[in-house]
Amino acid sequence: MSSTNQQPDRYVSFEGIDCYQNAYNVLERVLNIVQDSNKSNKFWEIFVQKIPEAYYNKTHTEELIYLVCSHIYYIEELFENNHDSVGLEMLKKAEFECC
Repeated sequence: MSSTNQQPDRYVSFEGIDCYQNAYNVLERVLNIVQDSNKSNKFWEIFVQKIPEAYYNKTHTEELIYLVCSHIYYIEELFENNHDSVGLEMLKKAEFECC
């Protein structure tokens, strides 16, 4: 069986998985929603303050991954409440591959 046809498996190796990009994509969707004050609250205001400078500089840091992985359920709720199916798919991918 050829291994080139297999999907990356985080339990074997993170090779071929771009966790930094996955986290960046999720954070981008979060910011697109919470920049609207009608869709934000105190939790998201504090969350945005926790986004590391690396997000804005587009540099790789584990802090991006940690922030997303440690807030999966809150982010999922945000995406669900705002009918963001693309965000939900990105979050699912990040969670499955990287968290």
